[in-house]
Amino acid sequence: MKKKVLIAFLSMSMLGTSLAPVSAAEFTSGEEAAVVQEQVEPDLTIDDFSEGDSEETPVFNNDIANSDAANYEDDDEINVKSIHIIKQPTKDTYYYGLDAEVVGDLDFSGVTAQVLYKDGTTETITFSSNDEEVEDHHGNTFSIFMNYDDYLYDEDDDLEIKTYTVVVRDDFSSKSSDPVTVKVVSPEELPVIKEGSSSMISASKSKAFVKFIPEHTGIYTVTYNTSEGKKSAMVMDSDLDGVNVTTDGDSILRAGQTYYIQCDTDEDASEVSVDPEFKVGIASMELVKEPTITYSYQNVVKWDGFMTRGAEVKINYTDGTSEVISGDARKAINKYGQRLVPTYNADPDQAPVAGKYKMYLTVQDTDVSVMVAEGEIKSSSDMPTIDGSGTVTVDTLGSYNGWCRLKTGNETTYNIECVGYGMAILKGSDYVMEIPEFYDLPGKYSAVLEPNSEYFICTGPGSNVTTDTITFKAAPGKINLSSCIIDTKNSCTYTGKALKPTVSVTYGYANAGTTLKEGKDYTVTYSSNKNVGTAKVKITGKGKYTGSVTRTFKIVLGKPAIKSATKSGASAVKVSWSKVQGASGYEVYRSTGKTWTKVGTTKSTSFTDKKVKKGTTYSYKVRAYTAKKTYSGYSKTLKVKR
Repeated sequence: MKKKVLIAFLSMSMLGTSLAPVSAAEFTSGEEAAVVQEQVEPDLTIDDFSEGDSEETPVFNNDIANSDAANYEDDDEINVKSIHIIKQPTKDTYYYGLDAEVVGDLDFSGVTAQVLYKDGTTETITFSSNDEEVEDHHGNTFSIFMNYDDYLYDEDDDLEIKTYTVVVRDDFSSKSSDPVTVKVVSPEELPVIKEGSSSMISASKSKAFVKFIPEHTGIYTVTYNTSEGKKSAMVMDSDLDGVNVTTDGDSILRAGQTYYIQCDTDEDASEVSVDPEFKVGIASMELVKEPTITYSYQNVVKWDGFMTRGAEVKINYTDGTSEVISGDARKAINKYGQRLVPTYNADPDQAPVAGKYKMYLTVQDTDVSVMVAEGEIKSSSDMPTIDGSGTVTVDTLGSYNGWCRLKTGNETTYNIECVGYGMAILKGSDYVMEIPEFYDLPGKYSAVLEPNSEYFICTGPGSNVTTDTITFKAAPGKINLSSCIIDTKNSCTYTGKALKPTVSVTYGYANAGTTLKEGKDYTVTYSSNKNVGTAKVKITGKGKYTGSVTRTFKIVLGKPAIKSATKSGASAVKVSWSKVQGASGYEVYRSTGKTWTKVGTTKSTSFTDKKVKKGTTYSYKVRAYTAKKTYSGYSKTLKVKR
């Protein structure tokens, strides 16, 4: 006889506690079934299970009715008396965030239990997977049983840093084994290895983890041995994010900080040799050439930082080598792939205030820096400006972007261009700026702006400017309707009268447009809009909108509304439908399966099909047509059995 048990977690606090029955679920396997009781969280329902079901996990009660348990075997002497776990899971400690975050990450293979029967005999059972049911030679089935604070876990549920317990249970009697523990611990509890020599660390289930605190700031080669030779290990910071790496894949680390190393080992490996080797660091930096640009603007500093175009610095490495690299943001990368980051002596979390500052270049992921100049942050109002209309060429200041200021006059519509690049139009001043709908625009754009206001124009996201200057143009103008969104119907049903479907015109960008008003911003004229065929609607700009756009729409016959399909006389079917305005005649189609055949043409609103057979079911549909053989759509179908 087979019985089934599912999987859950048991907290330490639940051990030795009697579980009160709440409801029952039926479990079937083969030809027999047993009713068992379950412990569930309030409001949690457990559906019936049959063999193969695994969506819900009932928990069995230790105090299941003795009368039922007594009947599950004919011979009471071979019923289960006790269960003892004699071997722990192959892996019993997990590091949260590294090899376990959810229940499904836990692996209980390797659990071995000894079953003692009432007749004094014993049997040993071993589990090779979490969801395996192990059957003894008497036909009893056993499963690993887990529950945590009465909550039935799914494999995607989150784990916590704590100790869990696992038991093995007989499916019918609910007798459970003594518990074994499985720990989910903080990565902080990992053993620490030192640099400069290989260290052997434990491996399990093709993974090995270790903690590393480097003695130097710089570049480390972190490798481990496998059957295929040395491999590079994954290095993570204390937040379990991957660290920055060099162009050669080496890790850039800081002295005294905690890192975690992950090795993907051979499947059967129980330990692995890990070797974190300090490769090179930066001993010092010195200024070789001062920057040619030593200023920026408040809003530019916010978005792009303080650039140092024209500067050159020498980097001296701990291995005795050195190199001279550019301080230009677009070129400031050393031979290992580390960037030089431009900074200035101010709180980076505060709005930059106009004034004098010291400018620095700092090597990425280090504290090594050099002062390159005394610089100035200028007010945004000092930025090159287009006052109402004009052209201005601006310096990119060594960044990947260019900026200018636009002061609008009494006009509200402006044609703006960023020569060679896409652009964005920002509103505001200094550090705090709003981003309205004018973001990530093409290089030429007509914008409706507020009169007598201040805007900032810059190259758009991802422009990646490679030149030292950029040109902006702006002038009052009108918006061409071709840049507007125009909506109207694609088709209308013929009525015998001139048809004028509604037109909607919207101007704007990124779903933040303005709806134009007919009569004020545009006019609409229609042509060829009475008879079946193609009609035209012309939208012409007015006021601050210019140009015209023509759209077309179809005028189509209405579909016939089929009324009936009935037997007629001894051997015919009569089909009737409603009259369609503008139709010259109708075509009638018939089907007895998937294929449709035209069985008649008429100018009437009914048709009698005389070529039918008794006992056959027919489907009918109708369409209208004009004198020029323009057709309507088909009617709905009707069925009739002759």
